[in-house]
Amino acid sequence: MKNEKLELTDTEVRYESSNKTRVIPLSDIRDVRYKEPGRFTGGLLDIFPFYDDILRITITKNGKENAQKVYTYLKYISENNSPPIDLLECDPSIKEFKCILQEERERITSEKYTDLQDAIVTIFDDKITIKKIGMFSKMDKGTKTVLFQDITSIDLDLGITYNYIVLTMAGSPGITLQQNNKRQIQKFYDLLHYKFQSFKTKGNENINQNNVASTVSDTDELLKWHDLKEKGVITEEEFEAKKKQILGL
Repeated sequence: MKNEKLELTDTEVRYESSNKTRVIPLSDIRDVRYKEPGRFTGGLLDIFPFYDDILRITITKNGKENAQKVYTYLKYISENNSPPIDLLECDPSIKEFKCILQEERERITSEKYTDLQDAIVTIFDDKITIKKIGMFSKMDKGTKTVLFQDITSIDLDLGITYNYIVLTMAGSPGITLQQNNKRQIQKFYDLLHYKFQSFKTKGNENINQNNVASTVSDTDELLKWHDLKEKGVITEEEFEAKKKQILGL
């Protein structure tokens, strides 16, 4: 690394060059990428923090072996990191996220068009609310509620100029949220995705618990009727008929 120094500790990455010093906690690393050596360099090492500028380090020919080791180590660290959800939930700019709402609409002539409106989006444990605001008057134009149970997927698209979050809905047009600030939309997406996944996981756990309870209940019922058959209270035919009823056969 020409005129550069990269130091790793148990808690952070410290980078020093002739004109700057940068310290990145290991817990703040979202991703790491390594570009293979070129004609004049040993490659490029890119470190992506969660919500900060990328750190790009140019590797010399002699430093590529160490750079590969650093990349392998940091890649492992990044794959075990998660967004700081507690901090995101306390961030006022994320709790009331300002963006542009894009909705697909249809004119009387059946011509489809995209309607753009300023909006403020608020995240809850089971839904989001989208408060529509006039782009010029800032007048409240109503609030749209989107339940997590109606969302099939949430995707983030980071571009050069515009950034989008796309919510795909089952049986209805999707919703697109646009925000030019890349850090802000990344933060909002991380919190939204976490809440959405938590809701889905909780729902699946409830379904599994209900299935287990149903299975246990059916088993107990069968044992009760089997015991009555063994005691001679009911006949074999009556027991078989009851068994088919309980098992839905």
